[in-house]
Amino acid sequence: MLRTTVFLDPATRARLRGLARRKGVTQAEVLREAIARYEEQSEPAGLPPGIGEFRSGDPASASRTRALLRRAARTGSWRRR
Repeated sequence: MLRTTVFLDPATRARLRGLARRKGVTQAEVLREAIARYEEQSEPAGLPPGIGEFRSGDPASASRTRALLRRAARTGSWRRR
């Protein structure tokens, strides 16, 4: 493990110390767990909504994606598969 310095305001430090004391672990363990949980929540869960739900009917649409999306958004011309 590597040592790292973290600057905390007094209230956050008190919360960290309290959490570690109540859980019976080190402050470093509380921080490692918090970082792991934050990372899990921050990971994208697959593709954004709407991706793959529409078809253009044009096999070459990938090369013109921006223009097609701009036009479809402007005109409302989406077609579902």
